[in-house]
Amino acid sequence: MFSVVVPLYNKEKSILKTMESVLNQTFTDFEVIVVNDGSTDGSVNVLETVQDDRVRVFTKENGGVSSARNYGIRMASYDLVAFIDGDDAWDVSYLEQMAGLIALYPECSVFCSAWCRTTNGVKEYEDFGLEKDLAYKIDRYFKQAVKHTLLWTSSAIVRKSALVECGMFDTNLVMGEDMDLWIRLNLGYEFAFLNKVLAFYIQDAENRACNTGLKPLKRNILSRLADYATAETMNRELKLYLDSFRVRQCIPYFFTKENKQEVLRIINQVDYSALPFYWRIIYSRFAWDVKRQMYQLYKKTR
Repeated sequence: MFSVVVPLYNKEKSILKTMESVLNQTFTDFEVIVVNDGSTDGSVNVLETVQDDRVRVFTKENGGVSSARNYGIRMASYDLVAFIDGDDAWDVSYLEQMAGLIALYPECSVFCSAWCRTTNGVKEYEDFGLEKDLAYKIDRYFKQAVKHTLLWTSSAIVRKSALVECGMFDTNLVMGEDMDLWIRLNLGYEFAFLNKVLAFYIQDAENRACNTGLKPLKRNILSRLADYATAETMNRELKLYLDSFRVRQCIPYFFTKENKQEVLRIINQVDYSALPFYWRIIYSRFAWDVKRQMYQLYKKTR
């Protein structure tokens, strides 16, 4: 049995398709927990048209997607918790094939299938660095994750016991809260992956959280990576994974004056010895000053 958690906030145009992709699964032994996170549009009205005894709908004050997911986890009746956002979709055989993966690797607590982005109906397939259509137990997740994003929330299933033990999603983060959870889970639990595309990230859906501009740095996982400093000293692959993330993701904050000191603090945690040399140049103090001046000039001449 699965508990499927669907966080919902202002998805009236897409929630019905998401629900159809869940309720039409070939594997039918599951419950659906929809957590309405204070929607202000017609999302709930759309949900009322869904007639299925497996669906339970809860409404709470708006607290963000992590708060909604955590609420759903707490309400879950079963230990296997699947996640899908209110604007994504599953292949009709997703749960059936994931049940097979779980049976193959019962010692694991984290399970995921391959996934792809879709824009205007066009699929953009990822390269996961593994032979297609095969199941794998990923023993060195961070080494794999440096180049390939294996875990994505709408294609992930996690044991509730593991979620509760590791603290679930961090509600203080609004960017990278899923990555933060995957790090904690992969430091303490085993992970299995099915390299077959069974989940779809609908990029042009309405109200995408990632489409709403630059989030405050203090609520981005970048500002919290120092929490893993001890783990990094004991796991070089984790260190490389986090350093690669630091240098890439600090770029949007690079030119903002109010973030300069915090970005410097984050970048000073980086060990450049295992990274391409150009990152040293990008984050050199001279390059910082020149590029900031060029950016300020650009803003004045627009």
